[in-house]
Amino acid sequence: MGSASRDGRPSSCTPAQSTAAPALYAAARPSRSRGHSARPLKALLLTALSMTAVLGAMVFIFQDGHLQGLVGAFTPVGTTDLMMPILVIAIAFGLSMDYEVFLLSAFREEYAASADNSAAIEAAVRRTAPLITSAAALIVVVFLGQASSPIVPLKTVGVGMVVTILLDVTVIRILLAPALMHLAGRANWWAPAPLARLHTRYGFTES
Repeated sequence: MGSASRDGRPSSCTPAQSTAAPALYAAARPSRSRGHSARPLKALLLTALSMTAVLGAMVFIFQDGHLQGLVGAFTPVGTTDLMMPILVIAIAFGLSMDYEVFLLSAFREEYAASADNSAAIEAAVRRTAPLITSAAALIVVVFLGQASSPIVPLKTVGVGMVVTILLDVTVIRILLAPALMHLAGRANWWAPAPLARLHTRYGFTES
């Protein structure tokens, strides 16, 4: 993968990453908060963590030739077509941001009502876990069909998406994201003064 990355194609993921944090910042604050930059950054870092794990899984399975009894027979060639992980990351990044918006929106509403960080996290997870799990299950079923394809590129994308969604929903959004928000406490609502003023003037509100 290292030699293929020199043509610059990984930069295709940069626009989505660079716009996700401002969008989360603008859309997920309670009305009495000055804004926040910690939670959008946390969301991007956790998503990068899950993407890194999936890249490792794709290399372990399709480049090194492991788990053929589980995913189906294929011929490993010792390399990975760079377009496959880029495609998986592009799709999975959008899905993971959807799940994050569900969680942050519920957290914002609960915090605006109670001003209790821990209670807001608990209520947000309780509200969004069924929705996130159901949506993920539907998508996993779709990509399981693609993972069963005898065509290796389709199988690669299918397996990569299944692993990504399962990891992102179970470990990232339901466990790590709420745990980090709980540990952050009031820091969830911290933002640099210039960014807070910008959000106060131009940020989205419910009124």
